[in-house]
Amino acid sequence: MRKTVKVVGVISIFFLLIWISLQWKTLPLKENKKLINLIADTISYPQNFFGSPMEIPLLLAGTFGELRPNHFHSGIDIRTEQREGLRVVSVGEGYISRLRVQTGGFGNAIYITHPNGYVSVYAHLQSYYSIIGARVKAEQYKNESFEVDFTLLPTDLPVKKGDLIALSGNTGGSQGPHLHFEIRDAKTEETINPLLFNLEIDDTKKPIIQSITTYPLNISSRVEGIYKKHKTAVAGFGGSFTLQKNAIIHASGSTGFGITCFDTQNASDNKNGVYSIELKMEGKTIYFSKVERFSFANTRGINSHVDYEEKMRNGQNIEKSFVDGGNPTQLYSKLINMGVVNFDADTTYSMEYVVTDADGNVSYLPFKVMSSKALPEFNTDVNVPNFFEYYRENRYVNTGINLFFPKNSFYKSFQFDYKQAPKPVGGFSTLHKVHNKFIPIHEYYEISITPDSNLKNKWDKALIVNSARIAQGGEYKNGVITGKLKVFGEFFIGIDTVAPVISPITLAKTKIAYTSISFRIRDNLSGISTYRASIDGKWILMNYDSKYSLLYHNFDERTSLGKHELELIVADRKNNIKVYKTNFTKR
Repeated sequence: MRKTVKVVGVISIFFLLIWISLQWKTLPLKENKKLINLIADTISYPQNFFGSPMEIPLLLAGTFGELRPNHFHSGIDIRTEQREGLRVVSVGEGYISRLRVQTGGFGNAIYITHPNGYVSVYAHLQSYYSIIGARVKAEQYKNESFEVDFTLLPTDLPVKKGDLIALSGNTGGSQGPHLHFEIRDAKTEETINPLLFNLEIDDTKKPIIQSITTYPLNISSRVEGIYKKHKTAVAGFGGSFTLQKNAIIHASGSTGFGITCFDTQNASDNKNGVYSIELKMEGKTIYFSKVERFSFANTRGINSHVDYEEKMRNGQNIEKSFVDGGNPTQLYSKLINMGVVNFDADTTYSMEYVVTDADGNVSYLPFKVMSSKALPEFNTDVNVPNFFEYYRENRYVNTGINLFFPKNSFYKSFQFDYKQAPKPVGGFSTLHKVHNKFIPIHEYYEISITPDSNLKNKWDKALIVNSARIAQGGEYKNGVITGKLKVFGEFFIGIDTVAPVISPITLAKTKIAYTSISFRIRDNLSGISTYRASIDGKWILMNYDSKYSLLYHNFDERTSLGKHELELIVADRKNNIKVYKTNFTKR
């Protein structure tokens, strides 16, 4: 657990540093390093204002900045004993400034603004406490919508530290019961590592380093004698690691490195993300990354931070220690040549990885690289066809397809590839093979595909589909189907003429309901767009859990005992509509 430094009254940083120097000689090396980290955090972030958001010991299922699909994890995931319904409390004095209900994403969420300039966020909640839940429900009925997102005034719902605000749950995009918790900067809206605010989490375990990967970064470079990345396994424990069999890496030319590592806490074996990664060469830092805070606008840059192709092919996360020119994330500092090393001398270099967690536990991996002269560089002045530079707009036009990529769509420049294949069965266009899925894309690009003549009068039902026959959106305009994508792949035009399916659960047999009514709703292609239910002609609140395709209504005072008429209308994104009507009895 991170040591805390209590400053009584008003004390200058000067006297605080004097105190540190007096303590230095009495602390072991590890505690010295943790104290330095703590003081840096204490100056930047309050250490005693925030308490715990839960009344149980905090065990983490996910850490801040952890590597997730297409985003860095924006908070910490707190384990809730694999169940729902645990008490969630305000971490500090303030007021509830925003309430949000989403089908996916955060599900049921609460935002609390605090007087010290921070906002705490609580997500995937099962339910809101008392007056908070009443306020949400009133907004839902006002807008006749399950999904709502609204702000409140400081005088509407003030809270004190430790006040009950909700029960933990599994709503939205959650894949299991837990509390997702964040602390954000109220001005910049950046999200900040909550572990820097002295939350009580017991952690003396040091990060685990599993392997490193060496990359030849241009055609003249070599790793172990060939133009191919090379992975080297790691041995060790307790913060001290070495390459297996004391291997020496051989490299020449422009070279990058990557690392695979994770962290755990004392009472949890979850493999979570680390806090910082540093790469040194001959004792000098050439790369440093730290997950202290980041902007949501740049979170997709994770696809440049990791080896994206390795992630897509093998599901493994390798955190690169060199930075692509188009990577917008701001996690990096102390970069020399963007972390790229030019090996061009017959000598051996000492390298070292230093990996920490947010509690100051440190692991070290020293290794050797035997350098040799690089091959002569090839002529780069040759005009490469369809070469896309990441910092420019790029266009591509071919028979039946038109692509437009805005500036900074990519993280690095590359040669674009395109092919065509015959029309798939049930398709209404050629199959367009747009590069390959191993190049990540940061911004939406526009894709327009020309349909064949068989589409005829089904323009309004047409959409872009990938080779796995998963809908990618798109609308008809000026004779083409146009959509916006963030992935490469194989695409063609399909149609959706099939209405959603409504399957009653509680009313399937007896038409008798007691406390609630529920349905399964599914769609075959374009996906559920809207749903609306009414009892005796009046709108009712239907809660939607898309993970289970579950739509349900809990009765309240608005529905009396006795016989009623129910109507449920569900539409997909191509306006195919299904209507379910029935009479039922509430008992």
